[in-house]
Amino acid sequence: MKRQLKLFSFILFLFASPCLRGFCVELTYRKDTSNTVKDTVHYTYYAAFNHVSNLVFFGRSGEERTPYVSSDVYMQIPAGFWTNISLLSFYSLHSITQIDNIGITLGYDRKLSKKLAISTSLNRFFYPSTNVSIQNAATNLVDLYLGYKSGYLKSSVGCSYMSGSASDFFTNLNVSGYFENNYIFNSNFSLLFEPKFAVNTGSQNFVSIYQEEKSTTPTTGSKRPVRGGKGNKNTSNTSTSPLANEHYIDKSQFNILSYEVGFPITVSFKSLSLEASYNYIIPVNLLEGDTSVRRSIFSTSLYFTFSKQKIRYRRPATKRE
Repeated sequence: MKRQLKLFSFILFLFASPCLRGFCVELTYRKDTSNTVKDTVHYTYYAAFNHVSNLVFFGRSGEERTPYVSSDVYMQIPAGFWTNISLLSFYSLHSITQIDNIGITLGYDRKLSKKLAISTSLNRFFYPSTNVSIQNAATNLVDLYLGYKSGYLKSSVGCSYMSGSASDFFTNLNVSGYFENNYIFNSNFSLLFEPKFAVNTGSQNFVSIYQEEKSTTPTTGSKRPVRGGKGNKNTSNTSTSPLANEHYIDKSQFNILSYEVGFPITVSFKSLSLEASYNYIIPVNLLEGDTSVRRSIFSTSLYFTFSKQKIRYRRPATKRE
């Protein structure tokens, strides 16, 4: 855990270093600004604080409800590259005792046209040895999305490859509306409503790993999803589940995993945004012993967004005769 915290401190230093170098870079450009073109470059930063009522990973959830809080630090540079660091901690009604997940993401976004955009990212997750959650099998996750936006309609098609304790491949189809109003009170205040429908498909090796970890851990009575938490003693009792399978499903088989509807509302005022969301998730094609059920997920997020402008000077391109 100490190594992970040192890594987190190092990444924060990388975030701060562009700001520390910016003044020196601008002085360098200003030494000779004759016969140059002035460009304004935008850097975007934000910090987010989130609360989610339960952890769901590609439509699958643990035997017990596992609410969590998390924080994110994000930076995007003009070339389209961005990076994000997240800290996640499960909690009980009594306290939050430790960081259960550190995620580092490197990504790239590019607009292909006025309506089409592509996004790709590489995610690396770090877990303490005491953590057992439905996501634990995912050490590396690669995402690729193609998005389309036209008027009030947004849609995206994506694929993900997960590696770690298990390897799985997923696809995602997402269709949502986009309704924004910037003139309720004044131009600094905006209200955004994005109702969505999504379908997740993929294999389920990660579920099998989670079941093995839960069944091999002793019972301590803790409600946190940790090794030493409540074991999965009822994995064979599929008849009591409202979504019990009537036929055998191979964990490596590619199937529809879940359907999801969501209703996020975002209120923004200048650099501050508050999002509240309700999601209803219906898991399907469960493995034998999987106790995932239909879930109502409530989440809230608070965002602080900062945009920094830098003036850069460059030599104009010379025309060839």
